[in-house]
Amino acid sequence: MNDNMMWAAKDGRPVSMAMVGVVLIALLVIAAVAMIRSRRWRRLAPRVLAVVLGSALAAYAVARGIAEFWLVDFDNPASYQNDWGGPSLFGVFLVHSGPGLAVIIGGLVWLLRRRRGKQTERVDETPAQRVP
Repeated sequence: MNDNMMWAAKDGRPVSMAMVGVVLIALLVIAAVAMIRSRRWRRLAPRVLAVVLGSALAAYAVARGIAEFWLVDFDNPASYQNDWGGPSLFGVFLVHSGPGLAVIIGGLVWLLRRRRGKQTERVDETPAQRVP
């Protein structure tokens, strides 16, 4: 298997980094055309691109962090001593699983803050008591 192959599709054919790059370039071209054609999309396209690309990067970080636990041979330090964060096992997990953990913690904080904000809005929207 080549170094530029990332994962395999359902039928077993590998998906290369070049294919991922082509898809990203296609998204950028579509967004640029939409921004030229519509004033509304001039505002929305950068936000949509940021959400799509950010979500893809976050999903990759989480998946990579989880997969690292199965990719490392715990009994053989030579298998991970040249990895990023090596030669210690803790360093390898910190470098490979740390970003995924940061994404999960950041997502939980965002969800909690959003939930608290909605609860505060509900309390503020209660009608004032009538004074006779």
